[in-house]
Amino acid sequence: MKFIYKGVIYSKKNSKSVITNRRTGKPMVISSKNARAMEHEMATQFMLQRRGYTAPKPCSISIFICRPDNIRRDLDYMATSIMDGLVKGGILEDDDYAHVGSLCIADMGVSKTDPCAEIEIDDCATLKA
Repeated sequence: MKFIYKGVIYSKKNSKSVITNRRTGKPMVISSKNARAMEHEMATQFMLQRRGYTAPKPCSISIFICRPDNIRRDLDYMATSIMDGLVKGGILEDDDYAHVGSLCIADMGVSKTDPCAEIEIDDCATLKA
């Protein structure tokens, strides 16, 4: 099954803000507004494409990312955001090793007009540990 996310992929790990907890007055680290909005938008796009599909367990996931510019980014952090979006979108039950047997991430270069990610999910029940 193939899913497409249209938009910039923010790294949740690199998009943090420090706020003060209103009750305790202590500082807290949270994801930035952009990262939270992107995660919500990603989950929404995946839910619309899902059509009742749930990934097999275990599955093989291939992620192809088109970046909006040449700013240096970590592919693994972007993949983490995508995997979390797949879970929140109801496609994956969880993104742990029991559910995802194989993960491939590829940078497809820059697309200033159409940054996106294409995600392909296949059954890998024959994969041996």
